[in-house]
Amino acid sequence: MTERDLETVAREWWVSDGTARAFDEVWQIQEYDHGRLPALFRALADTVPAEESLAYVGIAIVESLLSEPDPVPSGDILGWLRAAGLAPEEIGVLLGSMYPHFRSRFPDTL
Repeated sequence: MTERDLETVAREWWVSDGTARAFDEVWQIQEYDHGRLPALFRALADTVPAEESLAYVGIAIVESLLSEPDPVPSGDILGWLRAAGLAPEEIGVLLGSMYPHFRSRFPDTL
């Protein structure tokens, strides 16, 4: 996979009929390039359309990370969100959108 600007990837990811390429690139980062997750979270927060909500990132990406056969520790995820420079309110929206089973892994945050 060639690296594209994450802001471009994020903008395409938010589009309801977004390109398969953008979804694939986000998935590749989720699976294989955790070092880029803070920058991806920042790009997604910076490009969230007015008709969407940052909460969708919690459902689509964070829940996916927590659902892997070898789940990513919640402390790592929280660290990436903080490293992305997300405000506590943004982190609350993002994590608060998840199913209770997943939210319970972040008790000190919500």
